[in-house]
Amino acid sequence: MVYPKPATPWRALPDELLHQLHLVFEKDLREAFPARLLETLCFRRCERCGIEHAREACPGCAPGATHGEVVVTVRGDVTATRRCETSGRIVFAAIGADGSPTWLSQEGEILRREDGGVIDEGARLDPSAKVRLRGAATLIARGGDLAIFSPGCRPERLSVDVVGGEPAFDANAHHAYWAQGGLLLRDGRFGPETIGTTLAGQTRLFVGERFGVGFYRAGRITVGFVFDAERPGVKELAAFPRLSGQLVEAACTFDGERAWLSLATQEAGRTTHRCVALRADGATLGEAEATAGDDSWLGVLGGAAAAGAFLLAPTDAGIVRVEVRGGRIEAVRTFPDTESFVDARSRLLVERAGILVVGGRTITALRMA
Repeated sequence: MVYPKPATPWRALPDELLHQLHLVFEKDLREAFPARLLETLCFRRCERCGIEHAREACPGCAPGATHGEVVVTVRGDVTATRRCETSGRIVFAAIGADGSPTWLSQEGEILRREDGGVIDEGARLDPSAKVRLRGAATLIARGGDLAIFSPGCRPERLSVDVVGGEPAFDANAHHAYWAQGGLLLRDGRFGPETIGTTLAGQTRLFVGERFGVGFYRAGRITVGFVFDAERPGVKELAAFPRLSGQLVEAACTFDGERAWLSLATQEAGRTTHRCVALRADGATLGEAEATAGDDSWLGVLGGAAAAGAFLLAPTDAGIVRVEVRGGRIEAVRTFPDTESFVDARSRLLVERAGILVVGGRTITALRMA
């Protein structure tokens, strides 16, 4: 078998155990396995980066963080340039209004932005927290409490709905958007502005720079809608995928007048992934379906990036280009030279000069000749 790329790296194990495994699997050693190597195994979580390991010191940490461009390697037609390396972990990253990447990292108990500014000290985000970036502002929601941290200001607090355990809000480079008690709201110059009405406690929403997409479920009925990023009004979609079973995950990526909405549903122990390409006017351009965990571009949700009329999806075999053809969303090309720099759980962003790969501790820019 091939060791999965997203799996915990083997170097998290102590050297003595690694040596014994090497003897068994590489040298074909056939004798009783030393039980003490497993009985004395003690995992701990690194205070800096959060990695679990069983060594005396974290195998992945390096002191401090580096910013600025460092050439990593060249493979075939691809040049990889490291943009960021943090001693902690990258919590969230996005493309800012000027086209450059922005991010938030957790370094020990400090939350830090890409410019080095400290957002919060003595804070450690739990996995249920949701983070978004709006220009220089950092939005962090825990449950129904949304806190907006802006430079030089006291945190602003808002109440948002929680749907399926996830806070119902999103943001682009200019505004924050949230659902609260049946209203879809946006921050405005003089306070919250109402975009439209929706179903209280059941609405999920996603926002790009030009428009947003949302949906809610009422029993077996799922209603989708689109809305303009600047003007009030909600337009229901004439057609929306029929979702059976429990919705377990949803993600969406935008570019221009197109959105790619991905949904994961679970029924009878089987998880199905669906992707729908939507236009800003609500028209459905194409759909695709796959089984979770397969080797296709749709086997894992949440890492793809929209780039005009196509989608770029990370896989263990490299980045895959996806397009709409005849009402179906299909993979049309794989870039094998990118295989060394991505895996199925990487997150991609698109900037003017190329593709950014967001990992646990690094952001790497890929340029293709």
